[in-house]
Amino acid sequence: MSLATAELSVEPGEPTVCEVVVVNTGTVVDHLDLSVVGDLDGWARVEPATLNLFPNQEATVELIFSPPRSAEVLAGSVVFGVRVASQEDVDGSAVAEGVVTVNAFTELDAELVPRTAHGRRTARHELAVDNRGNQPVLVQVLADDPDDQLKVRALPESFEAPPGSATFLKIKVRPRRRFLRGPNRTIPFQVHVFAADDRVELDGTMVQEQLLPQWLLPALLAMVTGAATLLVLYFTVLKPNVTTAAREAAAGAAKNAVDGHRAELAPTLAAVQRKADQADRLAEVAAKAAGVDPKVIEDIQASPTPTPTPAPGAGTATGGLATDFRIQTSVQPGKSGTAVKKVEDDRVLALTDIILQNPGADTGTLELRRGENVLLRVNLENFRDLDYHFVRPIEFGPKSQVVLSVDCRNPTTAPCTAAAYFTGNTRPAA
Repeated sequence: MSLATAELSVEPGEPTVCEVVVVNTGTVVDHLDLSVVGDLDGWARVEPATLNLFPNQEATVELIFSPPRSAEVLAGSVVFGVRVASQEDVDGSAVAEGVVTVNAFTELDAELVPRTAHGRRTARHELAVDNRGNQPVLVQVLADDPDDQLKVRALPESFEAPPGSATFLKIKVRPRRRFLRGPNRTIPFQVHVFAADDRVELDGTMVQEQLLPQWLLPALLAMVTGAATLLVLYFTVLKPNVTTAAREAAAGAAKNAVDGHRAELAPTLAAVQRKADQADRLAEVAAKAAGVDPKVIEDIQASPTPTPTPAPGAGTATGGLATDFRIQTSVQPGKSGTAVKKVEDDRVLALTDIILQNPGADTGTLELRRGENVLLRVNLENFRDLDYHFVRPIEFGPKSQVVLSVDCRNPTTAPCTAAAYFTGNTRPAA
């Protein structure tokens, strides 16, 4: 047997025929079986595959190559053979060899996922590149924006794709200009995939969103509305109720104290009244003895006894003088400071009412001290005006100090200007 062509090339996806001549050199009629050997993966065959030849008779058969157009059959040369097996002469089989070259082809396929992506600063896409050809190729990826509104970049921009492989790349899209608020902007771009003489064009879109989240403004509005509502409730409902409750409690305590003192003094008052009655009776007896009309005695007893008016600054019967004063601080942020009111050397100061004032809405801590002894501590951010009323006064001895101390924690450079207004009385020291 012999091949019409020992070397030939084939195009994937297209059949190629090579003639094979077979001669029966024996002396008897022979039955022959023809087959193809080699690494051809089933894409080569002989037609017809069997022959019956008389002695010295020849026949021509066709060797058909039909490689598929896919990456399964790689480009390159393949050695093959056509074998003829005789039924009459088992050891007389013959083989004709040749070389077939599979031509290379390039076929790319690409997909952009997703085609449309949203983002404020960047948008991310994924590019899938399939090499459906039968040879490795160098793939290059370029991206551009015809309106020059985007910066589009492929990572990586070039790579080698083996035959039958799928490669995934990152496409990063960044707008050249951003905006805080406004409607979304739709910006198209193109991705170009090159390999040898094949090229794929893909269209993508970035939907650019505003930098500020859409929920931010409604959330801020809700917070401001809630804060305003709480302030209104505090100044119209909560604060008056607290002040009224404190005053009612103080009034109740004072009434209980007065009732208790009346109960304790009732026996003494009764004794005084009995002595007064006895004195009246003795006065009547004496008047009769002296010849004085008892009616005159009654008029004198019924007339009101004049009460002397104290001179200005004379104080009460116990020596107490009403007093009031105000002290104010000025402390820089991050520091502590005090304002001091000194008690006179020979007087005792009794405070009955204290009003704390925070006109600048400062933050930090305010303390009221008797010298170094802390009597009251409050946070500045919890009040603007805060008043205290005491049934039992707070007393400061001679030469002692009323100290208003502030630890300023303002977030700005403004100083803390908390103050306090005091009312009470002073009396001589015992």
